[in-house]
Amino acid sequence: MLYTFAKLDDAQLSAVQQFEQDEGLKVLALTSVETNPDMIDANKLVKLQELEKKLGVCLIAVR
Repeated sequence: MLYTFAKLDDAQLSAVQQFEQDEGLKVLALTSVETNPDMIDANKLVKLQELEKKLGVCLIAVR
C-alpha cells in the first residue's frame, strides 16, 4: 500500500489548518492507494533510478 496527498474540501482543509494552529504542528493529509510494486529487471531499474535522480523525486514501478 502506498500513500498520496489527500484531496481535501474547504471544510476539511480548514479543520487541518485549525488543528495545526492550535497544536503548533505541521501535518500532512494522506490517503491510501491500493497497488502492488512491480518487479523489474536490472536494466529497467537503472533507467528508473536515473530518471529519479534527474527529476529529484522517488519513482515506484507498480502493477
